[in-house]
Amino acid sequence: MHLQVPKDPDLGTDAERVRKEEQKKIDEAEVLTEEEVQEKEELLKQGFSNWNKRDFNQFIKANEKYGRDDIDSISKEVEGKTPEEVAHNTSSDVTDG
Repeated sequence: MHLQVPKDPDLGTDAERVRKEEQKKIDEAEVLTEEEVQEKEELLKQGFSNWNKRDFNQFIKANEKYGRDDIDSISKEVEGKTPEEVAHNTSSDVTDG
């Protein structure tokens, strides 16, 4: 599977540079082992049962952008989720496994 990062028009003149940087991260990423895939699926069931993949991906990106302690900023990036829902899924027992 080859994922392609779309260009974000909101980034203006930086859009292509940012797209290339993000694409490089994807292209150089290590494939998950079978054990990691199973762990990911189990964590998704435990901590994110009412979240879809888009919510989860927004959550991960926002954590990378703001750090795991900036709940208000993260919740603004995860469409339709409250700070309380984000805080629950930011707890170490959910995110650390």
